[in-house]
Amino acid sequence: NLLAMPEETNIDLTKKYLEALIKTKSPEDLKESLLKKYAQVGTEGEVRKVLEMVKKSNPTLAYKLEYESLKGKYFSEPKNKEVLRGEIREVLRNLILIESRPEELEQWFKESVSMNFPDLAYLATKRLANFFTPYTVETQWKLRSL
Repeated sequence: NLLAMPEETNIDLTKKYLEALIKTKSPEDLKESLLKKYAQVGTEGEVRKVLEMVKKSNPTLAYKLEYESLKGKYFSEPKNKEVLRGEIREVLRNLILIESRPEELEQWFKESVSMNFPDLAYLATKRLANFFTPYTVETQWKLRSL
C-alpha cells in the first residue's frame, strides 16, 4: 500500500513519484494516495487539481476524499468554521444523492447526524428506505434503528 509509509518519508518526493505514476496509469488508488499526500503537506491548489481529476472518473470517491479533507480542516483550523461547514454540507449532500449502496448511505446518515445537519440525515433516511421492500418487518426494524 502506497500510504503505508513511515513518517520520515519524503512527502515531496512521494508526491512527484505518484504524479508520474498517474500520468502513465491512472488507477483510483494512486489518485487517492496522491490526494492524501497533498493533504498532509497542505497545498490547497494541488488538492483541488487531483480532486478534479478523480471527479471525472469516480465522482463518489472524489466527494469522499473532499469530505475527509474538509472535515479534517474543520476540526483542526480555528478560523473559517462557518465557511467550511457550508462546504461540508454541500459535499455531504452530493454524497447522499449519488451513493448507491445502503451501507455507504448509512455512513453518510451518521455523518449528517454528527455534523448536526438534520435535513441531510432525513434525506439519507429517505434514500435508505428505498432499498427495502415496504411494509416488511425488516424495513420497519431498519428504519427504527436509524
